[in-house]
Amino acid sequence: MYDSIIQTFWVKFIDNKIELAMKEILTESMDVEEFDKTMEILECAFERCSQGKNFFGGENMNYIDICFGSTLGFIISAENKLTDIKLLDVKKTPLLFKWAEHFCAQDLIKGIIITDVDNIVKMEENEVYVNTMKFVHCAVLPKMMKFSIEVGVVDVLVNAGSGKFLSTKEIADKLLISNPDAPVLFDRIFRFLASHGFFKYKLQKSDDGSTISRLYGASPECFYFAKDEHGVCLAPLFFLHHNKFMMENLNYLEDAVKNGGTPFNKAHGMSIFEYASKDLVFNKNFNICMYSHSMITLKKILNSYTGFNVLKTLIDVGGGVGLTLKTDGVTHVIGNMFENISSGDAILMKSILHDWSDDQCILLLKKCWETLGEKGKVIVIEGIVPIAPDVSNPVFESDINMLMVCKGGKERTEMEYRSLAKKAGFSCLKIPLIIGNYISVMEFIK
Repeated sequence: MYDSIIQTFWVKFIDNKIELAMKEILTESMDVEEFDKTMEILECAFERCSQGKNFFGGENMNYIDICFGSTLGFIISAENKLTDIKLLDVKKTPLLFKWAEHFCAQDLIKGIIITDVDNIVKMEENEVYVNTMKFVHCAVLPKMMKFSIEVGVVDVLVNAGSGKFLSTKEIADKLLISNPDAPVLFDRIFRFLASHGFFKYKLQKSDDGSTISRLYGASPECFYFAKDEHGVCLAPLFFLHHNKFMMENLNYLEDAVKNGGTPFNKAHGMSIFEYASKDLVFNKNFNICMYSHSMITLKKILNSYTGFNVLKTLIDVGGGVGLTLKTDGVTHVIGNMFENISSGDAILMKSILHDWSDDQCILLLKKCWETLGEKGKVIVIEGIVPIAPDVSNPVFESDINMLMVCKGGKERTEMEYRSLAKKAGFSCLKIPLIIGNYISVMEFIK
């Protein structure tokens, strides 16, 4: 029979798993078809194992009874209270149904197994509330990241080295901050950033064990915000997206959605490219952002992609300050992508197509097709939007940025890129490299 050993096993290894299964049932995230098949298999297993007795173990409960009996008992309780949940088919699994009822009726296990549907519903509602509050306060994260980068905290932690941890007092001293309250203020900010994984942390007890303090270190992500050996990082791009000038675009999003147009154009009276040609400071900062992003991205691409190795002439279309072409054996040819494109073994477009509408992309790709040789190709480096938005992906954020600043510009799905390739006359589209489900290298083959 059920005893203290089984109860200990239950509390240590099973409780949380059963709770998760129950939440899946109540939130309708369980695969019903898979559940039905599992129940039919268990019905056969019970018939064989129980040998006509009450439990899988015969007359005595065993671990299988505890695991599955509690879940089925909960389902029966849920079906009695919630009319929209119908999972058990008594006709298909009569033995399991009877077994679950008998199991939950045992005095020895009452109060141990979670069978209160109302409590589970409340727990789920509380989780939803907490997640909602995270959305309410979501603006705090980029603000605190911006602060930690600007003040120099990220540089201090990165310079300390991977796996090294510093106290907030040590960090304040390295930044030459004399305010005696700074270490305490830092700790409040840093523990928040650590909770989001931007910083690492380690707990440290005082010598007498009476207090616990936190030490902080650089996460792997921090290293992308500190200048590398080439003097580049992603901090300029981060600052561009979060400065007042770009945030002003948000004030015109509603107008753009309701009445048409682009938020950036409405906010500043011209397109982002026109603005960059008039404001030399903005143009310089924008080019620094693109240069840094290209340096970091291309380094990752060149570590895995071999498509550049056989090329004698690579045409870099819309290549900014020309970083991509600073490669041995590649000839630089000047041209205007919407007027004419010079001939070469291949044409490269990095972060270009997402700036333009489908019609403009097709026009540009057709010009590429016309100038390429028989076996030529266009190498396109862009993010690819997943069909299902079930996991956070920076390409979604990039798509919103395109929506805000470029008329017709957008990130695209694989199907949309294949459609562009076909309409422009290319025979096929290959995707030889995808970096972290974010940046992809595509080859438009003539």
